[in-house]
Amino acid sequence: MKLLIGWICLWSSFAFAAAPDEAYDVPKIVAVEPRAFNPHYDLTVQLSYLPMDAFYKGWAPGLSYTQTLSSSWSWEVFNANYSFNTDTSLQKDLTDNFDVRPSNSSVLDPVLWYATTSAIYTPIYSKYLVGNESVRYGSVSYVFSAGSVNFKSGDQRPLLGAGFILRAFHSLSKSSKFDGRIYYHFSNDKSTDTILMLTYGFSFEMGDGKPWN
Repeated sequence: MKLLIGWICLWSSFAFAAAPDEAYDVPKIVAVEPRAFNPHYDLTVQLSYLPMDAFYKGWAPGLSYTQTLSSSWSWEVFNANYSFNTDTSLQKDLTDNFDVRPSNSSVLDPVLWYATTSAIYTPIYSKYLVGNESVRYGSVSYVFSAGSVNFKSGDQRPLLGAGFILRAFHSLSKSSKFDGRIYYHFSNDKSTDTILMLTYGFSFEMGDGKPWN
């Protein structure tokens, strides 16, 4: 009898020890939900803020058009903006308080307009809950751009830059974009070699919204 009980206990210990390993052999089911929004051709009305120049700050309304080529890649065919600049009063403070004036007038040459074309890579598509009440969809994209900037003096220079886009979808035909980009321009006589652009845009989708094959 004792021998039988011993065999039962020994067999039980092997059975329970093997159970965790066997659980890992069970196939795991992963559900991948298709995208609810698939933009193809969108036109964006936007307003950018240019905060980087010490002598001027710019507000630039603009327009962009983007063609989406796949679930990951898009081509922003054009992004054109015109900047309305406001004086920061730094020049007046330097003159009045320190009797200092810039030796090169091109330092006080603000951005007048700029236009770019860009490759957009979108690796992240998101679905999130807002206030435990509604589900929202969005995406995160990275932007690589080239273009041209024209200063108030008429000086025109090439631009190269990069940035990101945070996008929130409102419906199949409308979305918002929060855009941050920084550009380097090839002019050595301005107050800064870089231009930072912070943008809010409202997009209108003109495609059929169907998923890509």
